[in-house]
Amino acid sequence: MTGRSESAGIRVKGNSTVYGIIRNVKIMNAGGTGQFFGILLGSSDYPPPYNGDRADNVVVTRTEVHSSVYGIEASYGTNNDTLSYNAVFLNVTSRDWQYGITCQGGTFYCSIVGNYIDARNAETGTPTWRTVGIQLGDQRSKDAFPNDALHWRDGAYQVAKYNTVTNATGHGVISDTTYKAQIFGNLVYQNYPGRKDIAGWTSRGVMVENFANYTQVHDNDLSKYKHAIEAGAWSGWYYSNSVHDSDWGVYLNENGSFNVVRFTDFNVIWNTKYFSNSAGNFNIPTGGAPSTNEYTTLLDVYDGPTKTYFPITFTNQASRTISRVWYIWSGTSLNVSYILNAKGGYQPAVTIYNIATSSVTQNFYCTWYGSTVTVTMTRFEPANITWSATYAGIAQVTCSLLSPDVYYHVKRNWVIEQDIFTGSKGILSATLQGPFPATYGLIFWFSCPGGHCI
Repeated sequence: MTGRSESAGIRVKGNSTVYGIIRNVKIMNAGGTGQFFGILLGSSDYPPPYNGDRADNVVVTRTEVHSSVYGIEASYGTNNDTLSYNAVFLNVTSRDWQYGITCQGGTFYCSIVGNYIDARNAETGTPTWRTVGIQLGDQRSKDAFPNDALHWRDGAYQVAKYNTVTNATGHGVISDTTYKAQIFGNLVYQNYPGRKDIAGWTSRGVMVENFANYTQVHDNDLSKYKHAIEAGAWSGWYYSNSVHDSDWGVYLNENGSFNVVRFTDFNVIWNTKYFSNSAGNFNIPTGGAPSTNEYTTLLDVYDGPTKTYFPITFTNQASRTISRVWYIWSGTSLNVSYILNAKGGYQPAVTIYNIATSSVTQNFYCTWYGSTVTVTMTRFEPANITWSATYAGIAQVTCSLLSPDVYYHVKRNWVIEQDIFTGSKGILSATLQGPFPATYGLIFWFSCPGGHCI
């Protein structure tokens, strides 16, 4: 055995693939001398043995673990384990890097669901020990052990959902070398009260790094960290998260910014709720070269848009194309969406959206179609729809739920090009001619009930 002590409160080993359940147990003081794990599924060796000592198809549920280095671990190379509705309390007073619940490197279909983890650093004085609430994966063996690469495989399809993680000083949740992981519906925060920082260390609510590509991070509430979310892999989707009371809300690293952040291209970030972040809500590299993340896309709608004010940001789309854009105003809710198409085949097309609430009430929507569509709205009300746009060719705009039997001027660069009648259904459709970019307007002209005006 290398690297770690084997002692565990409960251990399943011996290449077990029989379905089993561990439940309704309480494990105390699992971090004493010669002790390491509360509950261990599989191997304690590091680096892991090749295809050895797995523990597949195990459910660990409704257990309670206190004061361990690793609370509950599905170890290297295990498959199809579920760790659900457990309570783990670390209470760290010594030893760096202690973990609440982990699905280690090379695990497949490992699910961490509905747990409560208090990753408390209980040091007095200046804190030095880092703790982690949930870990999906681990660093690549071939990096740390170049002559032992066969004793490793990258993990995939791991899930951390509906967990509560408090007081982790290293990472609340980390996805590391795990392909297509999902992190969603989690509540992650520090509650000491306030925040406990380690000198020289950047704490993260959610961290994605080290080839953890195609990770989806969504519908989480994250607060009281230096970086509420940090993205350090590529082709991730980060959406519908609430990030607040931290230094940075969403922090995107540049390529190669440190040894476990190699490539961070092709990420998309949308529908983020943010407030009270002291350094900023988003840190996005400016783009323009592969080393600075030119393929990242951010859609951000600030709070409180009005019919004549649209503080909406589209960032770093680079040469990725947009084929359709929607502006939908329903009551006091404004929804802005577009289809972002793949770039270089690394990520499928995705519909990106952002929702904001206004005190203004109205009901109608417009959709723009075309090749390489970009739309920047300046006014959005039924009588005056004004925007600037760029297209690669001819494009079309369609608006619905307008007043019936109304004529509109279609203006390009403030010159009338055509007049269009909405008809009995209140629908307007216009073909937009180039050259582009240009400023367009759909301006109310006059009503004509039944279309019989003279």
